[in-house]
Amino acid sequence: MANPQKGELEIEVAGTRYLLALDLNALCEFQELMYPGDPDFDMGVVIGRIGKGNLILSRALLWATTRKHHADLTMKDVGLLVTEFGYKPWMELLPRLLEFMQPDASDRATLKAAPKTGPLNAQDDGIGARSTSKRAKSA
Repeated sequence: MANPQKGELEIEVAGTRYLLALDLNALCEFQELMYPGDPDFDMGVVIGRIGKGNLILSRALLWATTRKHHADLTMKDVGLLVTEFGYKPWMELLPRLLEFMQPDASDRATLKAAPKTGPLNAQDDGIGARSTSKRAKSA
C-alpha cells in the first residue's frame, strides 16, 4: 500500500500493482544513470526536458521510482509499463511524485538562506587569535 508521507504512489498495470517512490535514493539513481559525474546537474532542467517530451529521461525517471519496491524491473520492463499504463497518465503522476520532494510550506518558511560562499572561502569565526608569527625568508 502506498504511503504518501514517504512520497509513494501506487499504480495498477495489467492487473499488477506497482509502488512508485520518488525519494532521494531514486533521484540519485536517476542522476547516476543519466548524468554520471556531471557537476552541473540540475533537476529543474531535467523536469523541463521531460515536460517537453524527452522520452528517454521520462522512462529513466520512472525506472528510478520503481527501484525501492521493484528493484528487479529493467529499463525495458519500465518502457513496457509506460506503454501499458499510458504516457499521459504517467505524465500526470510525475508532478504528484515531485511534490513529495518539496518541503512543506511551514518548513520552507523556517529554512535559512544558502551560504553565499563555498566552504573553501568561508571565514573561520571564533577559532582563536590571529597568528603573530612572521614568515621566514626562503634560502
